[in-house]
Amino acid sequence: MKKVFSFFLILSFLFKSLLLLQVQYTNPVIKIDAPDPTVIKDGDYYYLYLTAEKIFKSKDLVNWIFVRHVFDGKKRPTFVDVKFYWAPCITKQDNLYILYFTLA
Repeated sequence: MKKVFSFFLILSFLFKSLLLLQVQYTNPVIKIDAPDPTVIKDGDYYYLYLTAEKIFKSKDLVNWIFVRHVFDGKKRPTFVDVKFYWAPCITKQDNLYILYFTLA
């Protein structure tokens, strides 16, 4: 009986220790205006894309680092009769990322 009790006591201690190792967070996890987010995992990182054309990366979905803007000045697309675009969606095929937006 003592062995069983000791086993569960050690198991309980290990479980509590693992819980303490988890990353703690509070919402929002990113401290900017981040409308319509989409996330993709590639390698060790998660990449966050926003309507605001910003890209962030994170290893734990909590601590985000700004990477760059989706478009840089001259590479920004010009659409005929489109005033707004938002709600990106990302996919990766081979080594190419494809980013879709809703247009209006």
